[in-house]
Amino acid sequence: MTEKIDVTGGTFKDLALSSNRIAQLLVHPKAKASDRIIGALDDLLGAVYSLIAAHKLGYKGKVGRSDYKTVLRRAEHVALGEVRHDGNWMAGFHFNSALSRLSAIYDRLPQAYAKSAKRAALAYKTAKGSTWADTNVDAIRQEVIKLKHRDGTYPERKVDMKVALLALSELLDLAETLT
Repeated sequence: MTEKIDVTGGTFKDLALSSNRIAQLLVHPKAKASDRIIGALDDLLGAVYSLIAAHKLGYKGKVGRSDYKTVLRRAEHVALGEVRHDGNWMAGFHFNSALSRLSAIYDRLPQAYAKSAKRAALAYKTAKGSTWADTNVDAIRQEVIKLKHRDGTYPERKVDMKVALLALSELLDLAETLT
């Protein structure tokens, strides 16, 4: 089952354009010949899907500490076979999924295309004459690392949908340059 979204403007347009860029990378012979590249682009597309879901659900960002009652209620509902698909908690779930994927791809994409981050950086600089701009994807990575190595709580996000979209574009720029 598919659902039509309006890709003529705003966030959905940006995500549709990113998906088109991923499709173009996937049809390139270099991608077709590499399971690592296909896997990285697959995960990148998964980040796009997660951002679509977060945006559709009206993701507003973390608005405070995790609420014990909400977490308990969700666990009890699932135990009864009731799964909720809407609300800010679900929007945040999808946004967090996108951030985790983008952070992982930040490590994996340079390895898939150039065997190491150092070699990818050198190849990018040779091709473009400048260093790869990875400010936004690095900000996501830093937030994911903090969340992973702290107590699992994050009362307020420092990255938002705009940063996630820019990070996606940074990763695609690297892949396109190294293709």
